[in-house]
Amino acid sequence: ANRPAFSEGEVRALAQGAFGLEGQLVPLYSERDQNFRASDDKGNDWVLKISNALEDRGLIEAQVLALKFLARTAPDLPLPRVHPGVGGQAIVQLPDAEGASHACFALSWLHGSIASDHALEAQDFRGIGAMIAKVERGMRGFFHPALAGRDLLWDIRQLPGLAGKTRHLGRLQPWADQFIARLAGEIMPRLEKLPAQVIHGDVHGHNLILGPDRKISGIIDFGDMVHGPSLLNLTNAMADFLHDAADTLAMWSELVAGYTSFRRIEPEEA
Repeated sequence: ANRPAFSEGEVRALAQGAFGLEGQLVPLYSERDQNFRASDDKGNDWVLKISNALEDRGLIEAQVLALKFLARTAPDLPLPRVHPGVGGQAIVQLPDAEGASHACFALSWLHGSIASDHALEAQDFRGIGAMIAKVERGMRGFFHPALAGRDLLWDIRQLPGLAGKTRHLGRLQPWADQFIARLAGEIMPRLEKLPAQVIHGDVHGHNLILGPDRKISGIIDFGDMVHGPSLLNLTNAMADFLHDAADTLAMWSELVAGYTSFRRIEPEEA
C-alpha cells in the first residue's frame, strides 16, 4: 500500500541532484518501495531506493547504519555499500505530490543471480551457513533503538500472539495449538536466556546472490533486522531454505556445519 509512484523525471532529478548518479535508470521490482538500478560517471552500478512513506524512519536509518557499521567491521564480506549523497548525508527526503515524505538512499549493486535460481547443493549450504555466521560476527557491536522490541510478523517469537487464529487451519488446528502452547511454555523462556544481538535474520534464496562460480557474491535486504537470539540467524535459514533443498536433512547438516565453522554454538543454545 502507498507504494511511491514518482515519474522518471522526478527520479532522475533525485539521482543526479542528491546522489550524483548520472547514468541510465532501470526500474526494479519492489512490493512496497520504488527501486532503480543506476550508474555513476565511473561506471559503477547502484540501487536507488525510494522508501514507502509509511516506512518507519528509524528502521530505514538502522539499515543504513548497520551497513556502514559492517563496512568497518567486516570489509571483506560481499555486502551492499552505502553511497553517500552529494552533501555527505546517506538518507535524503523526497516529498511527493500529497506532501508525504519518502526516505531515499543508494546502495552498491551486487553482481550475480539470486540463489533460488540455482539448484543448490550440499556445498552451497555449507558456504551459506558460514556466511551467515560471518555477517553475525560483524554485527556483534551494532545496535539501534528501532530494532529493540520490534514486532516483525515472521519472527517466531511473535507466534504465541496468533494463538487465537488457529481455527482457520481446519484439521491442523490441534497440532498448531499444541505447537504454540509448547513454544510459549517451554521454548520462549529458553530463548530469553540465549546470547542476543542485532541479526539479519532473513537469509534465504531471494536475499542471497551467487556469482558465476557459485560462490556467494552478496547478501541483501537488511530490512527485517531484529534484536534477538543470535541463533535465530541459523534456524531461520534452516526453515527458509526448505523450498530450495532436495534433501532437507543434508541441507540442515551443511548449514549447521558451515555456521559452526565460524561461530560456536553455546550449550544453552543446543
